[in-house]
Amino acid sequence: MRKIVSVAGLVCLLGVIGGAVVANAGSGIPSPETFTLVGIGERLYLDDQGKPGVSPGDAILFTLPLTDETGATVGKNRGQCTIHAGRWEICTYVWDIVGRGEIVAGGTYPPHAGLDTPPFDFAVTGGTGEFSNVRGTVHVEVLDAAERFTFSLIP
Repeated sequence: MRKIVSVAGLVCLLGVIGGAVVANAGSGIPSPETFTLVGIGERLYLDDQGKPGVSPGDAILFTLPLTDETGATVGKNRGQCTIHAGRWEICTYVWDIVGRGEIVAGGTYPPHAGLDTPPFDFAVTGGTGEFSNVRGTVHVEVLDAAERFTFSLIP
């Protein structure tokens, strides 16, 4: 009887391990991936707090349609930034890429100087779908009426 229980326990354990392996197969990116998307135009909302006009504590919320290198629309970028002293912003961005999932990143956005805003990086904090296992960086370049996002993702 003891052998039957041990064999049954082993079979159950192997079933659980096998099920976990099958469930996790295909989730997340299998190797490092780099690609570029562009957020064009801007739907912007300023939640003005405190002093009238842009000042510390204000929140900026936005949505950008995303295009790939061919100009095809591939999703949306949504985000929220909070203005801090010196006009620096602390931001969280979410890129929703149709058919693949979402990438979430955040960090500081330098004070706005229009097209003179220097390129900067956000830290990738996670994702969903194909991006469920990602980490890495998003390099942001401010363009005329657009932002270019270069994703350097690692599993």
